[in-house]
Amino acid sequence: ATDRASAIDVLARSQAGTDGMLVDYHVDEGDGIEAIRLRERFGADLTAVLIRADPSPHVREAARTNEIVVLNKPVKPVALRALLARWRIQRVAAE
Repeated sequence: ATDRASAIDVLARSQAGTDGMLVDYHVDEGDGIEAIRLRERFGADLTAVLIRADPSPHVREAARTNEIVVLNKPVKPVALRALLARWRIQRVAAE
């Protein structure tokens, strides 16, 4: 999704099949943390990851406060694969 309205639409249409959100900190409208807060509309168990290049401590603290996992740019493929594997394990265990 490229904006807030399309993100809401995508999540609403795919709610049952959505395992998580990968969101860049710098988005067109607001910031990635604000975008991730949309998950509250679709269930608190929706895992979210904030991808950032911004080294500001306030970004990391805001992510921590909102229980958002952070990956720093450039994202290493092995780190992303490990995260996705963890999501899958958690999802299977919850079923």
